Amino acid sequence: MRGVRPFLSAKFDITQHPRYKYLSDFDKKNAFDVEKYLSSLRKPCSPVKPDEQFDLYEIEDEPADIAVIEDTDAIGEAET
Repeated sequence: MRGVRPFLSAKFDITQHPRYKYLSDFDKKNAFDVEKYLSSLRKPCSPVKPDEQFDLYEIEDEPADIAVIEDTDAIGEAET
């Protein structure tokens, strides 16, 4: 804290804490493995099960029968 004079305090013995058994200091198997966690997030998941039936539709990017028309009036109003 800024502006406060330094003070001395007794150190806390973490072995006396009720949840000490969950720390990696108590048992190395409690250590958090970042790589294992991230690999579980990156695991590909299949949206469709192998025996599941589904319909497949092909969608074109831009249908040929619809023309794209720019609204020149709206563009002109935005510039002024």
